[in-house]
Amino acid sequence: MDARMRMGKPLQESHVAIVTITDGEYKTRFGGTSPLSRLEVARLIDAVAAGKPAVIGVDIDTSAPQFKEFNAGDWKTRIVWEREVLEIPESASASARDKPDLVDVLGGRADLDPTMNSLGLGLLVDDSEDGVTRRYRRVIPTSAGDTPSFRGRL
Repeated sequence: MDARMRMGKPLQESHVAIVTITDGEYKTRFGGTSPLSRLEVARLIDAVAAGKPAVIGVDIDTSAPQFKEFNAGDWKTRIVWEREVLEIPESASASARDKPDLVDVLGGRADLDPTMNSLGLGLLVDDSEDGVTRRYRRVIPTSAGDTPSFRGRL
């Protein structure tokens, strides 16, 4: 099914663009270090925002304290910041002690405009019966309680 989907032509043109950081760019733009430079990440988002997209999804770990100084208010585009977990549970029926711990977004900053900034927790957990991921979970049990996989407010 995956091969058929990847080989087939899309039914209609997509208006989605995915911008990735290659291994080479990781070495040259970011010096091969993590956390990524907040200034370089801002330059990348600036470049994407210049195209006036409806929304930008940022799938970069921004938990480091340096991201608390991130000036995210300059973009006039809605941004969905990826939320990380410390460790992915092995199955959908993980015990209470196996619930993932959430990692801060933007260095723990909580003063961003919620009309322009959202959180997304993209966590797909395999079914315990056969280890296959079949469903998208709207609410994910975490150590902080039940957490929506997409939240419109910080």
